[in-house]
Amino acid sequence: MDTPPKALRTARILMFVQSVLGLFVGTLLLVAVTSSTVDDTGFALSLAVSAVLAAILFVCAVLLPRRQPWVRGTAIAVESVNAASALIGAIVLLASDATPAPTAAMPFILSALVLKPLLQPEVRAWYADRAPWPPTGHAEPKEN
Repeated sequence: MDTPPKALRTARILMFVQSVLGLFVGTLLLVAVTSSTVDDTGFALSLAVSAVLAAILFVCAVLLPRRQPWVRGTAIAVESVNAASALIGAIVLLASDATPAPTAAMPFILSALVLKPLLQPEVRAWYADRAPWPPTGHAEPKEN
C-alpha cells in the first residue's frame, strides 16, 4: 500500500492546473487593479487572498504524495473555500440581475473534481496507512 491511489494522481493534476491558473490570473488582475487610479482596495484584497490560496494549493499538490495528513486536510479546506466563494459569487451575480459568464462556474467545477478523489475511502485509508473499508470483494451479509 505504498503507492498512492490513482484518484490522488487526478486530484494532483487538477490542483496544479487550478493553482497555476489562480496565481497567473490573480497576479495579472492584481497588477491591473493596483496600477489603476480607481481606489478598489476590497477587490485588490480579495485578489491577494485568492493568490495566497492558490499558492497554498500548489504547495499541497507538491506535497500530497508524501502522505502527510495535514496536506490532505489543508487541500480539502482550500478547495472547500474555493467552491464556497465561487458559489457565493454566482449567487451574488444572479441576485444583482447580472448574467454570470459560463467561466464563473470553473472554480466550482474544479474544486468539486478535486474534492471527490480526496474524499474517497481509498485515499483516506492510504493517508491513515490502513486498508480501506469495506475491503475489495466484501459483501454485506444477507438477511433471511
